[in-house]
Amino acid sequence: MVTVTLNENGQVTIPAKILKEGGLTKGTRIAIMEIGKRIILVPLPKDTLQALIGLEKSSPHRGDGGRGGQRVKIIMMVV
Repeated sequence: MVTVTLNENGQVTIPAKILKEGGLTKGTRIAIMEIGKRIILVPLPKDTLQALIGLEKSSPHRGDGGRGGQRVKIIMMVV
């Protein structure tokens, strides 16, 4: 786990190691999801529609018929 600090504008810097390992480069779109009290950053592929469909299908916290799942709410997407 890596800890970062919000600056006065509410921004964080993603550490270089994470950028490199995730293949993240300038212009990479990122979905910011709120799952319970967690904030999750998810890099999006170039096809945004497919990315959003993939988030719903792959989320371990989507509605699961009463077995304790939580709703996934996308709160911002950088385009």
